[in-house]
Amino acid sequence: MPKPFIRSPIQTGWAMVMVVVACLLTGSFAVGYSIHLQRQWCSLLNAIDPPDGPAPTTQRGVVVQTEIRSLRSNLGCAQPHEVLD
Repeated sequence: MPKPFIRSPIQTGWAMVMVVVACLLTGSFAVGYSIHLQRQWCSLLNAIDPPDGPAPTTQRGVVVQTEIRSLRSNLGCAQPHEVLD
């Protein structure tokens, strides 16, 4: 009859360390990628609605501009001429 496999405390400790390291790396990657995507969205929104661009002349243009500015504000995007503290 074969002996049951018993893990030593060292093997269990290393397994726990590796799980924690894997979680930290995954979390760091997720946060970094989210910041990267936010910068891309902010760049796009600033290109679509530049601060020195002409004012929209139609009602639909005003609605679109309002929504873009609202989205920019919700994402925390600064205008190209603004400096974030």
